[in-house]
Amino acid sequence: MDISKVAEKLRSELTCSICLDLFDYAVTLDCGHSFCEVCVLRSWLQAHVHWTCPLCKSSSQPRVLKPNWLLKDLVSFTSRRLPGLGEEDGQAICGQHQAIQKLFCEDDHTPLCVSCLTSAQHEAHGVYPLKESAETCKGQLQEAIGCLWAKVRQAQVLLEQEKRRWRKCAMEAHTLRWVILPEYIKTHPTWKEEEQQVLLEEEKRINVRRLETTQARIHCYVQSLKKMTGELKKTLEKPVMEMLLEWRSSMERSQELLLRCPEPAALGWTVCGTTGMRELLLAFQSHISMDPETAHSNLIFSGDLKSVSIARQGILANLQGEVLSMLGAQSFTSGSHYWEVEEENQTGTLTICPLIPQY
Repeated sequence: MDISKVAEKLRSELTCSICLDLFDYAVTLDCGHSFCEVCVLRSWLQAHVHWTCPLCKSSSQPRVLKPNWLLKDLVSFTSRRLPGLGEEDGQAICGQHQAIQKLFCEDDHTPLCVSCLTSAQHEAHGVYPLKESAETCKGQLQEAIGCLWAKVRQAQVLLEQEKRRWRKCAMEAHTLRWVILPEYIKTHPTWKEEEQQVLLEEEKRINVRRLETTQARIHCYVQSLKKMTGELKKTLEKPVMEMLLEWRSSMERSQELLLRCPEPAALGWTVCGTTGMRELLLAFQSHISMDPETAHSNLIFSGDLKSVSIARQGILANLQGEVLSMLGAQSFTSGSHYWEVEEENQTGTLTICPLIPQY
């Protein structure tokens, strides 16, 4: 008979019908069926019915399970002489019982052998076959890697928002200094414009510093997320026992890192901050719509003519100084005015230059 067929026949005879693996400390019940000791014990614990054969449901006499040494010796003998029957490389040996550790206690986070399972120390613990625990571990590591990459994308969006706020901060300071502050001082004769401008410049520096600090923190946070992702991938690629022993600490550190996302910078302008000033300005607010007849051919307008987008991506890099311009449908002949523009998903440089018609 072919040696491979002999190996296949022996494997069938020496395989536990519960775990579908070679017998590990086989025990034989009164009905004649044999199982791994740990398999039959776990079967009884899960079914809450002891001394019943998991295969034929026959009852056995209550007694201490003793190993079937014949089956144990046969597995050991054939595994040394026939291919395909040996134990996997790298399996750990229990220091106390000198047996292969095929179980894993998820409460104590330690590998166990069959004899360890019967001790009172692990009686109420969650103990599972090593392979089953490894699959659970791999699933949780892969899920954690997905969460980390999602957090990377979220942090990168926040970083872009802070960069836009940094650019907008200078525009706000300019508006406060040249438009709002002069009008506000008219209602506060005791205020000196030079002093308020000095205060305004100091607040601008504080806001810019806060934004730059937040950007630096977010950048470092993104790098930490990517580094943690790499560590989890390395843990996932390690041998089963090393992966199980390192898995918990890696997961705890990744969960802690996910909770440490920096917050956006808190900005504020106290100059011209008297209650009611903004409400007063809003009373004179006028919504501007754009005139499509005066617009550049590469601009696309919304239906309400209040927003605009570029027709083709990447066109800004090829304009070579050309201006994408348009005019507003409304015009002003007198008074002081300023414009508020919302910028979204901008990949190039946007400059708003209101054109005041000459009369």
